[in-house]
Amino acid sequence: MAGIFKCRALVLGVCGILGCGSVYAEDAETDSLFSRVVNTTQTLSWAVASGFEAWHSGNHSDLNGHNPGIGIRGPDGWVIGTYYNSYRRHSVYAGREFQWRLLGVGDNGLNLGVVAGGVSGYNGGLNAGYQHGIHLMALPEAVVTTRYVEAALMYIPKMTKTPTTVAVQLRVKWP
Repeated sequence: MAGIFKCRALVLGVCGILGCGSVYAEDAETDSLFSRVVNTTQTLSWAVASGFEAWHSGNHSDLNGHNPGIGIRGPDGWVIGTYYNSYRRHSVYAGREFQWRLLGVGDNGLNLGVVAGGVSGYNGGLNAGYQHGIHLMALPEAVVTTRYVEAALMYIPKMTKTPTTVAVQLRVKWP
């Protein structure tokens, strides 16, 4: 039980830091790591996102790996969407995405990112008395990006009864 509270505290802390506005070096006496990270985020464009193709660790043949859905991302990184999850329930997610360039030039490259926010449709969560509670999320991702398309590979850590999962999402961008 203590592990769940530590995990929630960590996710809340990450969401709080990522949800803050930009911090610029001239606002502080020294150039902090946080300000350098925020100031190097990639500029994101509008995008329509697909659902997910998911692979679950262990022997979980009962879980659905094809998770159709649709979402949208704004140029400031805010995301919202819905999909049919691995437990065959409808989920809604909302949050903010941040990406940092690892390799590449211009529109083509490999970015590392994180999506922080919340998702519904899974047992437990913040409102543990409900069958389809809201869970906080901080999902790391590797994103292959071109001018009009992104492919994101996301890592979803094991939480309670949900196994470790790797998922792929396709996004169509426009300026």
